[in-house]
Amino acid sequence: MKKSYKKEKFNPITIGAISFLVCTLIITVGFASYQASLDIRDVSATVRVQKDIRVTGVTVSSPVSDASSNWEDYNVKSISSSVNLPNEDSTLIYDVEITNIGNVKEKIDNIVKKL
Repeated sequence: MKKSYKKEKFNPITIGAISFLVCTLIITVGFASYQASLDIRDVSATVRVQKDIRVTGVTVSSPVSDASSNWEDYNVKSISSSVNLPNEDSTLIYDVEITNIGNVKEKIDNIVKKL
C-alpha cells in the first residue's frame, strides 16, 4: 500500500489575513516615521587642535676652559645668548627645556644655528 502525499494549499482566508497584517505593519511604520520630526537649529561646533611647543627654560650646564655665558634669553620659539669663548678648546653646553603644551604629539625635526 502506497501512501500518497498531497500538497496542502493555503486557504485564501489565511493568505488574506497575512497580507492584511503585513500591509498594516508597513503602513504603521511608515506613518510613525513620517510623524517623527527631528528639528535641530542654531547648533555650531568649533574644533581647535592645540599644537603648541614652547621653549620653557635655558641654562648653562657645563662650561669648559674658561668659557662663560654673558646672558641667555628665550621666548616661545627661539633662544639667544652672548658667550665668551677665550680659548680654542672653550665650549659651553646648554640645557634647553622644551615643553609640549598642546594635545598633539610633536617632534623637533631641525635646529637652526645662527652665528
